[in-house]
Amino acid sequence: MAAVLDNFLDDLDWREVDRDSYRVSDSEVLGVDCLGTCMGLAAYDSGKDTGYLLHARTLNSDDEFNESLEEDVKNFLDEFDDSRPYEVLAGGTIDARYNTLTDEDFTSQARKVVEEALQERNFDYEASWNDPPVYNRMIVSPQHGILYDRPE
Repeated sequence: MAAVLDNFLDDLDWREVDRDSYRVSDSEVLGVDCLGTCMGLAAYDSGKDTGYLLHARTLNSDDEFNESLEEDVKNFLDEFDDSRPYEVLAGGTIDARYNTLTDEDFTSQARKVVEEALQERNFDYEASWNDPPVYNRMIVSPQHGILYDRPE
């Protein structure tokens, strides 16, 4: 089944969401490839066939915790209509013990920022955090919803 999903994702024509940005679209398929130390936050509104995708750094350019992460997440969540149901998935971020860039445990801090922001807004969500570094791809399609390719 994983090969079928992988082939499907490879065939999709999707627009990359750059680091430190987000996109909202009811026409384009949005994607983030290989999140690594970054995190992705995807949402899908099936009633409006609209996808939302945030690609955020957990580290800044000095390899320290990205202090603007909380603001970035809140700005992204402000795009949502609180009266509508969404599918929401948070994923990515490798565990600090596998990250050669830093010894700091920025990972739990980043995950906590995202989960608390979602809980504060009463969004039901799923989290699929990476502990060991693995390749992953997060895509939001207006036709198919959230697609997350991560080897187990």
